[in-house]
Amino acid sequence: MDLLEEMIVNQAQIDDSRLRSIFRAVERDVDIDLAGEYRIEEWLGDVILRFERSRHLSPEQKQKYYDCVQNMFLEMRESSKRKPVAEVTREHEVVLNELRTALASDKVENAVRIVDELERTLSKRDRNQDPIVGILHVYRRMFRRSPITFLVATLIGIIIYVLLYLFFIFLLK
Repeated sequence: MDLLEEMIVNQAQIDDSRLRSIFRAVERDVDIDLAGEYRIEEWLGDVILRFERSRHLSPEQKQKYYDCVQNMFLEMRESSKRKPVAEVTREHEVVLNELRTALASDKVENAVRIVDELERTLSKRDRNQDPIVGILHVYRRMFRRSPITFLVATLIGIIIYVLLYLFFIFLLK
């Protein structure tokens, strides 16, 4: 969000393809796939909210930035009417590219295998839409990146929950 905010404030040239490139680059940088949960339009809305909450901007500046983001949104909507852009996750994009290659080279057996793989990944994704499973994936990713920080944060969280529990027990007596 900081990147987009900076680009808007500095009046950089921002178009649909640049926004999508930045969005995908942030996904890769943070090692998360947001395609199913978070869309570029929501990202633009979050930036508008950030500008509106700012205490350092005058109402005129807020309106100027709102108009800029609104123009980006309308431009994206217009370009999607001209050429539909499918939001495909990185995981599915690899499988679809393999499928295209297999079909182009008339390798039917490979294409059938790839379609089966795609079906498995899509059904797996539906099961992973559960919010609790999503949270567990976030924790697993945090643990992989920095196990010590994860363990310290977990211990602090447990201590806070225990203190709150004890506080409410003594409060109710």
